[in-house]
Amino acid sequence: MREGFDPRKVNIKGWKRVKVEFTGGPLSISVPPSTVELTMKKAGALKNPPQAIAKALADPLGGLTLDRIVAGKGKPAEQLKVAITISDITRPVPYKGKNGFILPLLKRLLALRISKQNIRIMVGTGTHRPSTAEEKVEMLGKEVAGAYAVLDHDCEDQASLVYVGKTPTGTEVFLNKAFQEADLKIVTGLTESHFMAGASGGRKAVCPALVDLRTIQKFHSPDFLESENATNLVFEGNPCHEEALAIAKTVGVDFTLTATLDNHMRLTGIFAGDLDQVLDEAVRKIHDAFRLNEANGTA
Repeated sequence: MREGFDPRKVNIKGWKRVKVEFTGGPLSISVPPSTVELTMKKAGALKNPPQAIAKALADPLGGLTLDRIVAGKGKPAEQLKVAITISDITRPVPYKGKNGFILPLLKRLLALRISKQNIRIMVGTGTHRPSTAEEKVEMLGKEVAGAYAVLDHDCEDQASLVYVGKTPTGTEVFLNKAFQEADLKIVTGLTESHFMAGASGGRKAVCPALVDLRTIQKFHSPDFLESENATNLVFEGNPCHEEALAIAKTVGVDFTLTATLDNHMRLTGIFAGDLDQVLDEAVRKIHDAFRLNEANGTA
């Protein structure tokens, strides 16, 4: 702001009012009449989310159902250790409630004779602070948060990390030990346009969510972010996407579950199965809703 400028003296006659999403409710602000408001295009919400979730779990992309994956692990289902990574409170993932997908996933695992005591729900915090007990309930609901072990990742706790290898870019990766040592690794989240990784979801539930601080710093480094391909809905040649994908594949993700939402946080799609195919289909779903429409100013 230039010296001597007083915003209270600006003539805002004829300016239009727009709403800006903000914690506690939208803010109503005045902007010049030439301002273009970027919004999501309308996307049809699922008419029957529980049915769509059940179908996604029963008929996953890539063909490998959870029962086939469990059967192929070479030990009784009751002995399998399962790790499910979830997003933290900063992401509006539809885990709980009648249209949530975490309980249907857990019930499916229990139906396959997985022991509840052997299931760990890992909060992929990246560099974020640990979740509070209240936030775990807010994310997962009392039925899940009170019955399952819900653990927060700590990217600086060396005792909770294990070396998993080196990426093609030379990054030596340390991963959450509980996730790495699980027999069955499941990643969940939300797929939306992402300003540096192309899109969120899938491989990002491993990196940066469950890796060590140095790997996260590399993921967010100028070398990566200055690439012209490190941007929304670009994947080919995107170093952030490629790094995260290489790490997820090194770790070995067995099953992926992700959702897409409209601007009212309603489910528009639910995708389960193979890591690559889930990302492809979810991105296809959101692609038109997030592209800029110059004619009407939506994005």
